[in-house]
Amino acid sequence: MRNSTTYFTALTLFDTGAYTSFVNREVAKWLELQQHGGTVAVAHHTRSSRHDIPTSEVGLVGTQLSSSIYGTVVFDLTFFNEVTKSDNLLRSIEANVIDSCIEVIIGLPDIRSHRMVHRIPSYFDSPDPTYLAHRGTPPSMWTHLKVLRKPRSS
Repeated sequence: MRNSTTYFTALTLFDTGAYTSFVNREVAKWLELQQHGGTVAVAHHTRSSRHDIPTSEVGLVGTQLSSSIYGTVVFDLTFFNEVTKSDNLLRSIEANVIDSCIEVIIGLPDIRSHRMVHRIPSYFDSPDPTYLAHRGTPPSMWTHLKVLRKPRSS
């Protein structure tokens, strides 16, 4: 993750098998600090977060295992649209917070509602059939996340 004061670049997985979107706890903590006017430098000195206590669990598909959920966050996500060759902004993505080495996972409902298959087609399909023969990792997507600032009550 590459941080800035208003956004960071995160490795993002568009997961058609995920029933919702997720972020890891590091991303959640950064978003929380940004919502409260914090900086990345402050993040390294802050020890507690509202995302430190599990609120529920999610089952891991195909296993008997589960992972704790540490609440939810809402954020904006900027990505490069391959078709228009320009940056696009997805607003108000709601995601569960989990322990994960993957920083951002965009689940099927958000993939469908934002028509991601038509915006980044090479991520979901490849015009080159030899791609299927490779045993490497699937294409990865770097995206910029921006905090969605909630209005403060007076």
